[in-house]
Amino acid sequence: MVKITYKKKDANLRQVIRPKFDKNANLRKNVHLFAKHATNIVITTQNDFNRYQYSLSQSFKTNSTSDESHNLNLQYDNILDNNIHNITQIINHNLSISDINEENQENRSDQEDEINQENEDQENYSWESDNEDQENYSWESNNEDQENYSWESDYEDQENYFWESDYEEDDDLSFEFKNQYDVLQNTPTYYGETKPYFPNKTVMMMFIWYTKYMIGSHAYQDLAKIIRHPDFHALDLPLSITTLKQMRRGLPLMTLNSHNIKINPKDTPSTSPFLKEGYTFSIIDHIERLLNNPLIYPKLYFGPGVETSERSELWHGQVWKESPLFGETEYRIGNVLYKAGDFVLYYTKEMTEQRLGQINGIVIPKENSKQHLLYIQKIIYYEDLPGNIKSFNRQNQSNNHNTVWLTEKREIISVDDIITHVNIWLEDLPEPVNYDYRIKEILYTHNNQQKIRQIQKRHRLPCYSFQKPPGLRHLKYCHITDLQYQEIKHAITRSAKKNLAKKYGLCLEKNILDHLIRNRHVQTPQDPFHCLAGLVRRLLDETFNSMNCEGHSEFIKEWRVFEVPSIWNRLQNPITHRDSYWMNDSLRLAMIIPYILTRAINHRHYKAEVLTRIKNDCLLSSQVQVPGIIVNCWVKMAKACKYVFKTPYVVNTDYNDYTILRKIFERAIVALLKVFGTVFSKLPNIHALRHLPDIAANFGTLINTSVSIKEAVHGLYKRFVPHTNKKDISMDLSKRDNTLQTLRYLLDGGLDMRYNKIDLFAKITYDERLHNLLDNWYISDIVEDNTAESCSDIFSIHPDFQDIQVRGLWKLNKIREQNLPSVLSAENFLTDLTRIYIDIYQNSGAIIQRHVDYYSSIRFTVKNGDVYSNITLRIGEAIDVENVDDPNGRSYALIRAIMIHQDDFRRNNPFLLIDWFYEKGSADSVTGFPIYGLQESDDHSWFHLYPLIIVDRKPKVHFVHKCTARCSNGSHDKNNEEYILNEFYYSIL
Repeated sequence: MVKITYKKKDANLRQVIRPKFDKNANLRKNVHLFAKHATNIVITTQNDFNRYQYSLSQSFKTNSTSDESHNLNLQYDNILDNNIHNITQIINHNLSISDINEENQENRSDQEDEINQENEDQENYSWESDNEDQENYSWESNNEDQENYSWESDYEDQENYFWESDYEEDDDLSFEFKNQYDVLQNTPTYYGETKPYFPNKTVMMMFIWYTKYMIGSHAYQDLAKIIRHPDFHALDLPLSITTLKQMRRGLPLMTLNSHNIKINPKDTPSTSPFLKEGYTFSIIDHIERLLNNPLIYPKLYFGPGVETSERSELWHGQVWKESPLFGETEYRIGNVLYKAGDFVLYYTKEMTEQRLGQINGIVIPKENSKQHLLYIQKIIYYEDLPGNIKSFNRQNQSNNHNTVWLTEKREIISVDDIITHVNIWLEDLPEPVNYDYRIKEILYTHNNQQKIRQIQKRHRLPCYSFQKPPGLRHLKYCHITDLQYQEIKHAITRSAKKNLAKKYGLCLEKNILDHLIRNRHVQTPQDPFHCLAGLVRRLLDETFNSMNCEGHSEFIKEWRVFEVPSIWNRLQNPITHRDSYWMNDSLRLAMIIPYILTRAINHRHYKAEVLTRIKNDCLLSSQVQVPGIIVNCWVKMAKACKYVFKTPYVVNTDYNDYTILRKIFERAIVALLKVFGTVFSKLPNIHALRHLPDIAANFGTLINTSVSIKEAVHGLYKRFVPHTNKKDISMDLSKRDNTLQTLRYLLDGGLDMRYNKIDLFAKITYDERLHNLLDNWYISDIVEDNTAESCSDIFSIHPDFQDIQVRGLWKLNKIREQNLPSVLSAENFLTDLTRIYIDIYQNSGAIIQRHVDYYSSIRFTVKNGDVYSNITLRIGEAIDVENVDDPNGRSYALIRAIMIHQDDFRRNNPFLLIDWFYEKGSADSVTGFPIYGLQESDDHSWFHLYPLIIVDRKPKVHFVHKCTARCSNGSHDKNNEEYILNEFYYSIL
């Protein structure tokens, strides 16, 4: 053990050795004496040196004199021989100082402070003499023949010492070695050409290459499969990587266009250029590449809007249904042609009454269906108005002018329910010659209250954008805004252009998408990903700023041991390093922070002013209730995040996810404004939350408008930057993306117009040995572990389960710690394993091989049609499997062990040892989520051992232990088998 203790930094070495000596005293010989004979002394405190001084003074007492001018050097030289014995006793006495316990060390620290206080007025001595003519002394002897002394031992078996220093306040940096690594092991001895370390030259060369470049495990596995492939010939491999890079020139690459971008010179070096070259691909080239891709094109949809109860795609949303850009805009019933935007009279579904409505679009019940439905916006009479809207004036308008009211409610009717056309005048349009009804106002719902707004503020249907404005020769889209852009364009000066743009709330130039026909006022949604991630980040700031130092310490202590999902990368400290968080990191932390706050934080961990403010604002009876209010705020925010990224949204007569989404947002807004109203009341994100339900209805789901994938790809590009030469990063990344997209196009069966037919890439696609080479080009959730021992020679009983690999072989002591057997017998898993071999493997023979191995993780690929899914399972991870009794339901289990057993055919077969979760019929009081019990190892109500093929998709479930007072520091109470189903958990991408 090496002990290091710090002392006051203003005490120099001379004061430590002899605090009471005169400054002119010669220390040279005494230093040599200590260096030569006191090699086992560990100097720890000022008191220890006082003991040295006292012992020396007792030895020197007979030779000392009261004459202050007497030369102390002569005294020491004369009595050295007589006092060696005494000094040796002192040294032996101080050998035990290095092992002194912490209690005595604390007692000495108080005495040490008193002595240091007395020495503050003393002069700080140095090792050099104040007399210029006096010789400068150093640690080494000036006599060349004399041994050079240091404070380190000259003997290997003696301890090293360190002088005390007080850079920190009495911090004890004593430590003991916990583990030892890279010690000599009993490794196999090889007898080949490269004995005794390597079996052959191939392994030796690859080992040196791997060590030199620190190659990752997945990169090495791909390389190994390429080298082992029968079509690989080493002599065909070019020696220069430049030659290899030039191979891309023959591919049918897309044209990469460059243009100059102006650089703002603010806060940049004077040598920075004002122009930089940027690179783009043509949108037309992208669309052409997609349309010519034989695998992607069949999955594209160009039909009308689809009315379905489960909405997940863009064509399930309201914008697609109402837009004339997609699908059909007219339908003929008999000899009458009905178009989107027409007003009609129709029967209700019950065929009991006639109603007015406007055709918003023509839809179908499912993809590629020949049945057509009409998407109708309801129009009501005065009698149908709610009581708070009815008035004498509106009644007169209805009776005298045939006024009706347009609503925002829509319904689907059959084409057979149409009765006839109806002429209705919308008063924001020019008055027609003949009309049957008129509409002046719109009925809508806001905050569960029905209100009225003028028809001039209606959301125009996309079909109105194609009406011909007066004075224009061609059809224009959003003609009013187009005229404003024309006015800005023809302004004489730039300042005039800016003033007009500011007046109309527009940019100086049109958006690049405005060259397409679209409704820029309706079809430009808010991004829910940035909106929610920004709110979560602000809530993190406010929560941590409300805590005191003790609260920060307790939060981090619990956060470090919390059972996060295994596919997550470990997050950085959220208190000190949250500025480096990606948006994904903030959203992930929101999934677990309610549980961490519940476990670790109470009212003593918040600042007094925060407790007082929240207690008064929320009208609480005690400050003890404040932590519960903050946790409740996080619960509502986490539920909002989960529902934003939900898919699909379900809409039927009894259930509507869009309505639930609106209520969840309202509750989250109320909670945020109630607890941290000063901060959140001014954020535009809060206002944007009110529009997200409408955006979700317009585009099917909010995932369809989220930019989370773009953010992930941005991070992907940043991770590839270190692999470039950093001369022109934009060019390198653009070329790489262009090459990957072209390779994907060819691998999917795309045609190169320069050649008739190419079968090369089709053969590679169906080669299972190269499957991993073609996978994970972009975003992957695989967390690499390059240190664990792996095995890839695993047999698969099902052809759709491929490339099975296990990693992290357990040693015997770990197997015993987990109370698992390493040898099969009738008392453990032999009966269950025999059952699986008979039922699944069709092997009814006796199991001769009884040894089993255990691993920490298993990775495999599942093929579903032409889609491959990479799945990784780890010990302690929850999985969801198909419920045999309920095909639409899922059952949950916890992986206790991953077993590999070698059968009589020498095939390594994978098995999962699991414990099942079962519902207990209760709910968590904080989150409201269901509580599950965990099957015990000796409970045989359900089987524990299963083949790997029961897991056919990536786990999408997360359980959190319902901790009690007996749980601490990440160690859960073994007698408590209650878990909470974390319904906050979801996949962001």
